[in-house]
Amino acid sequence: MKLKEARNIPYSTVMKVLKELESKEVGLSQLALRVKDYVRRFNKCARGEELVKALTELGVDEATAVMIANIVPETPDEVRVIYDRKPEPLDEETIKKILDITASYCVEREE
Repeated sequence: MKLKEARNIPYSTVMKVLKELESKEVGLSQLALRVKDYVRRFNKCARGEELVKALTELGVDEATAVMIANIVPETPDEVRVIYDRKPEPLDEETIKKILDITASYCVEREE
């Protein structure tokens, strides 16, 4: 098998792909089963793909948007930690927008 594309995806997308494979009765490898268990336990946002799109429209780069969708920060300090790897700090208004958008998309967990 040859890798065609590599990109960052939120946990909700990983879960969706694994569920689709199971519904098609594709046997999942031990690694895929462990990934499914991990994502089931740690996915905090059922609408991760939509959240990533909304955050990228706000100007957040895709990798950081996926990180936010997977972690689901609830405080300004948590957002700052995610952005700590960036050269410029975020202003308070942008942090508030990120938290508001995240809260609006991540009110439910996917089981």
